[in-house]
Amino acid sequence: MKLSEFSIRRPITTLMVTLSIVVLGTISLFRLPLDYLPDFTWPAVYINVGYPSSSPEEVEREITRPIEDAMGTLSHIKSMSASSHDNRSSIRLEFEFGTDMDLMAVHIRDKLDQVRGDLPDDVEQVRIRRWNTEDFPVLSYAVTWSGSDDEELGQVFDHLIL
Repeated sequence: MKLSEFSIRRPITTLMVTLSIVVLGTISLFRLPLDYLPDFTWPAVYINVGYPSSSPEEVEREITRPIEDAMGTLSHIKSMSASSHDNRSSIRLEFEFGTDMDLMAVHIRDKLDQVRGDLPDDVEQVRIRRWNTEDFPVLSYAVTWSGSDDEELGQVFDHLIL
């Protein structure tokens, strides 16, 4: 191959490759679905227990520790953290990726049922919540009002925003 043939073929090859990438990119742009907030489930579970009229020390001793002890026997746990506050306990369980979270939720409920008898009688409902992007709004609005009449704010909101 002579130098002149190489210098002619190279720009043509580069042009064809560039043109192919642009055409394929344009086709892909219109055919690929766009998801602003993809469905993603983080392998974590949050357990919240209300215990009215109690101090953080009582909550830790009576609720947090027994639940932590029971949850510590579950398999595939990556990390566990807990906090005790006035009137409530919060426990966060994070699992390894690939863990079947539906099955794990059943195991967590079973463990909580076993511990339920050891908890004080005036414990409120035990709430179990999983982290999922579907639980979060895609769009939220906030309204500020500098006026003093709350009724007028309600009318403005009803007529202009809704």
